[in-house]
Amino acid sequence: MRFLLFLLFLSLLCGRGKAETGISQKEEQGMAKENIYPVQSPPRFLLYYASVACSCTMARCQAALALCDSMRQTDSAFDYKTIDVYEDTLAADSVAVWEVPVLIALYADGRERGRVEWDITAEDIHRLLQKGETK
Repeated sequence: MRFLLFLLFLSLLCGRGKAETGISQKEEQGMAKENIYPVQSPPRFLLYYASVACSCTMARCQAALALCDSMRQTDSAFDYKTIDVYEDTLAADSVAVWEVPVLIALYADGRERGRVEWDITAEDIHRLLQKGETK
């Protein structure tokens, strides 16, 4: 019995015990390089949010998600991808996201060109859209 518990503990440490929720960004990039599926242009915006947090953070995240969905419907230039920092902490750490929600605007090559944190408004999104692709 102790041996089985030890094996279970080792499998959890190695990550075999956690549920697979999708492919990571590194795997996605590797698949794109190997032409497993066609490469799409990167999104112009990344919205980092939390699916699990305190009530005030959850309220801000839900408001940011609703605003981005609304902006996507009214402005075809606004293309965004959501990243749940609760599920993917490494993605948030890689771009120094310390609080959510955070909306990051990107250049075509994927580099960051601007961000808005915590209180995201439609005016902030319009300001980031007007910046365009200039460096």
